[in-house]
Amino acid sequence: MYSWKELVCALVVSGGLLVMGATTVIKGSATWKQQKCASNLKGIQQLAAAYQNDHDGTFQPVILQTKPRWTFWYSFVAKYGSNPSVFYCPANPKAEKILMVDDGESDLLPAVLDQVSISYGMNFCLSTSGGSESAKADNVKLLVNPATTIYFGDSKTLTLRPTKWCWKEDYAPIHEGASNFVYVDGHVETLNETNLGTLHAFDEWKRDTTPWKNWK
Repeated sequence: MYSWKELVCALVVSGGLLVMGATTVIKGSATWKQQKCASNLKGIQQLAAAYQNDHDGTFQPVILQTKPRWTFWYSFVAKYGSNPSVFYCPANPKAEKILMVDDGESDLLPAVLDQVSISYGMNFCLSTSGGSESAKADNVKLLVNPATTIYFGDSKTLTLRPTKWCWKEDYAPIHEGASNFVYVDGHVETLNETNLGTLHAFDEWKRDTTPWKNWK
């Protein structure tokens, strides 16, 4: 026979094990991955904001021709943080090889970012080197509204372009057919082909370009 104290202890331990098991399931769920992704994007936006603060509001280049190879936006903003995990979405298949989660306490990540595995792209229209229409259209002060301008999002590449082939070539609809996007002001939205833009049957692209080229 067990004493009442032993029974209480056993119930507490078993209850704790059940909670731990439930937490493990939740952490690996699609909802957890989407929330982690949103947190990552907010973190990247904060790093980029720190860069802007040091450069009088200027956006970091989307892509810059350097030797021996091109330099992308992440190289400019990563210097402002110490946690490389924000650049890897747990729902993105291309990040699986590098995002190795151990017992749930930490991520085993290399010190140097792996360009091939980075899960996010930057709005291609936000810097002069990224093809924006105006030579001065690379400063946050010249945006009509930062809250309506896309900054970073789930991507198959390191850039996000407002083109008719974007869902096929750039965007990564990895959250149950949708993608997470962080805006310049720091808020995150989950968008799909319907509310961001889609390719029509007769090669017509339906989308609102203001979230991309939102300049004064």
